[in-house]
Amino acid sequence: MFQVTFQPIVIMALNRASIALDVALLHEAGFSDYIQAKGSYKGVQEASYIIPIRGARDLDRLLALAANTGQESILVSRNDRTSYLIYVNGGEETELGVLKPWFRSELPDAYTAIGNNVWAIEGGVS
Repeated sequence: MFQVTFQPIVIMALNRASIALDVALLHEAGFSDYIQAKGSYKGVQEASYIIPIRGARDLDRLLALAANTGQESILVSRNDRTSYLIYVNGGEETELGVLKPWFRSELPDAYTAIGNNVWAIEGGVS
């Protein structure tokens, strides 16, 4: 059976006053390899970023960036696309499900979109 694996990623928002400020923060933190996306978390639309991670050091740096920008959590998607939230205060992890392409016309409360391609957690994010 053919199985595709992906690089682990973090999906997060920074919510600075502009996308240019978000991008500057990512570059200052050492992340130049990312995809700018549109997203929604708890029904609130926001600019979001898909950032490949190469290990615990990258994850720690992104958690620090999230904390410094007032984010509640970041979404981590493993190479098999099983995903979880890490809450910035305390590092609690909540397993969510599998990040998959979303083909339904009605968008869920939490999703990430690149152009017309929408991704969401099967079963949704509570």
